[in-house]
Amino acid sequence: MQTNNKLILISAMSATVLYFGLVAVGQPHLIASTASITLFTAMLWVTEALPIPVTSLIPFSVFLWRGY
Repeated sequence: MQTNNKLILISAMSATVLYFGLVAVGQPHLIASTASITLFTAMLWVTEALPIPVTSLIPFSVFLWRGY
């Protein structure tokens, strides 16, 4: 597995853990999902696992797809 693929997987797993952690402590779904999408995007941005222009489109596409 290439390094970029590992970074993407680690970012997705971290965002998932954050989401379920926030829901477990009583945060609403919208806050938990926004925080997890932000973490996922930030990790990809900092590590440059994806090109930055692609990474910058993730929040827009996910929020529109989820209907926020």
